[in-house]
Amino acid sequence: MGNATPAALQGKHCVRAPNGDTYDGWWVNGKREGQGIYFYANGDRYEGDWKNDCKHGKGIYVHSTGEKYEGDWINDTKWGYGLLTFSDNSKYEGHFRANYKHGLGKLTSSDATKSGLFSYGKLIKEEDFQIEVDPLLQQSNE
Repeated sequence: MGNATPAALQGKHCVRAPNGDTYDGWWVNGKREGQGIYFYANGDRYEGDWKNDCKHGKGIYVHSTGEKYEGDWINDTKWGYGLLTFSDNSKYEGHFRANYKHGLGKLTSSDATKSGLFSYGKLIKEEDFQIEVDPLLQQSNE
């Protein structure tokens, strides 16, 4: 969508790109900035904070497959604390880095729960611990 938007676009606007993607939200100097919802042509959707045309801050990404991520973003990347719900309803709650499960987290499926220290997507040390839920995520799940 970047090349299709005029550099002078300011304020709240709904813009549709030639590929069918649509962004409804705030713009500064032709870039997504602040709150907005991005509807992807493939059925995916992101709702949340934007900075300099990137998902940045708190946001919810829902895939057309049913997978959903609620949490922190930095420069279009899952980074920080989040809750990832897979299409089979299994969940990962914990820390992310560069789109990977990374740091303390808990992976829950219908038949098992594993918690501990994750490193770039892999559980490297299993241990019990209490996760402090981000109050903003807790509100969005109520």
